[in-house]
Amino acid sequence: MKRKIRKGVETAFSMITAKFGKVIKATAIDGFLTKLRLFITAYAINCFLKLGDDKKALLFN
Repeated sequence: MKRKIRKGVETAFSMITAKFGKVIKATAIDGFLTKLRLFITAYAINCFLKLGDDKKALLFN
């Protein structure tokens, strides 16, 4: 069970770093956290848009 969860997390971060790069350039911790949240949000939206219509309908029921 832990391996399956870990694999999912590693895959997500791998896809995020592939799209946005390995370095987040920020001068303050607040800027870093903001950029990190935006990257994760963009990844989630991208995954959602790739879902089929039948799976999207399941999320909203």
